Amino acid sequence: AYCQLATSPSTIAATIIENPFAEPHGCTLPCTHTDTRTAQYTMINELDPDDGIMPLIDSTARRNVRKAIKAGVTVAVNNDCMQDLKRLHVAGMAAIGGTRKSDAFFELLPTYFHPDKDYDIYVAHLDGEVIAALLILYSGTTVEYFVPATDEQFRKAQPLSLILKEAMENAAARGYKTWNWGGTWETQTGVYRFKRKWGAAEKHYRYFTQLNDLSIPTWPRA
Repeated sequence: AYCQLATSPSTIAATIIENPFAEPHGCTLPCTHTDTRTAQYTMINELDPDDGIMPLIDSTARRNVRKAIKAGVTVAVNNDCMQDLKRLHVAGMAAIGGTRKSDAFFELLPTYFHPDKDYDIYVAHLDGEVIAALLILYSGTTVEYFVPATDEQFRKAQPLSLILKEAMENAAARGYKTWNWGGTWETQTGVYRFKRKWGAAEKHYRYFTQLNDLSIPTWPRA
């Protein structure tokens, strides 16, 4: 049915994405373009109650956690800090030339999702100042690593490392099984290595895109 729809004269373009956790489908899919992603995830369902995430992560990640603690960074869940998350995210994306999430995202998230049930915002403080934040989403037995943000002038204190430790251990204690880091492009070597440091396993999956009008890549974005 998908193949018929994707190649129909009334269809301009179609994309289907493999499920990295499913068995290969064995179908020959119509496509004019393909792309590959790496799914990275950490299994948090069997953490040691005493040692937590620390034995699973790379030695550099453990050092960063200890560095944050030594610097006096503290971490807590505070779902009233949506504006702090937004402020740090916007500044961080501007610094690297990335695409920021819209104002509507931050405004509508608490309208349609419930704090502590559907999402949590972890916040790192130093000397009473919010220096990093992380939005995570909950679904089934999976935790989604969704919006991380760190104040650039405090990056050396490694606040996000301590946030990750606390968030992953808390999620495991609540019965969640998988920490999903999301898909990584093949060109994102730095992002890939960062996730690997946090005990991430990986699976590969593909995008199959059928363009029935091959002029589409030349169209203006509008």
